[in-house]
Amino acid sequence: MELVARKADLVRELQFFQQIVERKNTIPILANVLLEATGNEVTLLATDLEVALRSRCEAAVGKPGSATIPAKKFYEVVRALPDGDVSIETDKGGTTVRVSGGQFNSKMPTLPREDFPSLPEAGGGAKATIKGKSLAQKLDAQKVASEVIATEGNRKFMVAHREGSGVAEWHEKDADVMFISAGSVTMVYGGTIVDGKTTAPGEMRGPSIRGGTEVSLGAGDVLHIPAKVPHQMKLDPGKQVTYFVTKVVE
Repeated sequence: MELVARKADLVRELQFFQQIVERKNTIPILANVLLEATGNEVTLLATDLEVALRSRCEAAVGKPGSATIPAKKFYEVVRALPDGDVSIETDKGGTTVRVSGGQFNSKMPTLPREDFPSLPEAGGGAKATIKGKSLAQKLDAQKVASEVIATEGNRKFMVAHREGSGVAEWHEKDADVMFISAGSVTMVYGGTIVDGKTTAPGEMRGPSIRGGTEVSLGAGDVLHIPAKVPHQMKLDPGKQVTYFVTKVVE
């Protein structure tokens, strides 16, 4: 596997994975992020067997392939590199990965690709699209409609359809795991809610976020927003998105 990606793009994507891989576990492969390079992008995957995250990053792929890399060290190494392009290359045996940028480089061990848990592919897309069309008839003033489809223990499963940008949200106890079924959206996360107001116990809303990070999400992408992290969905005019949300009380 050989690829070149922008440092800023990698840092933006990798920071999402830290909440998953830093959880205590006794299975070594769960501390790794899986990289799969093909076409003009690299897909990154991580899971703790309860929550899975799949993200994509634009890249110049010289040699398609895959590798599992220690997620925390990979993130720290990329952050320490100078701004610009980052080169990622596996050795001939696929047992190490070299990450380099400028005059700096670092080698990391890999674990076998076959040890990484199989993650479900984006399924139920057609059903979600049909549900999105029905929800489109029920849009509120914020141009969003949602429906609870199941509850189980500390988890609530929902499907939602949005045709306009939302307000900034903050949940004291609820984490959101979002799966984009159709369309695309820009998620802003982190930072501080501007003029935030308490709307219910443990809930805050505001018009925007200051100092947040933006990431673009498309069909098949999964995003985990921990509790107490401000977040806001933004849509360009004329765009729409259908997505599943699992709310988990942490």
